[in-house]
Amino acid sequence: MGKGYAVVARCWSSGSLPGDLDLVAWQEAVLCFCEVKSRTTRDPNPAEAVIDLHKRNLLRKLARQYLQQLGLEEPPPTRFDAIAVYMEPGKRPEVEHCEGAFGWGET
Repeated sequence: MGKGYAVVARCWSSGSLPGDLDLVAWQEAVLCFCEVKSRTTRDPNPAEAVIDLHKRNLLRKLARQYLQQLGLEEPPPTRFDAIAVYMEPGKRPEVEHCEGAFGWGET
């Protein structure tokens, strides 16, 4: 991922909830839950805009289960990121990373 991230899980599933966490990575002391969206064309909406409320809520539930299975007394600082990978025909893939795409609650 670059930017000083250490990926610790890919496609992590809880076993009891549908879906998965695409990437879980540490950036220094912050644990990041990353949702990856791939595209074959440029979309006027950024990656974080296409993660709807239902998906955000599911990712939050999965993240809670991930944190619980770590067994830490205090949870670490966390963040939800969105990553868009553009794979347009005839072009090199491009990656856009939105740190803090959404939080633990809706405002």
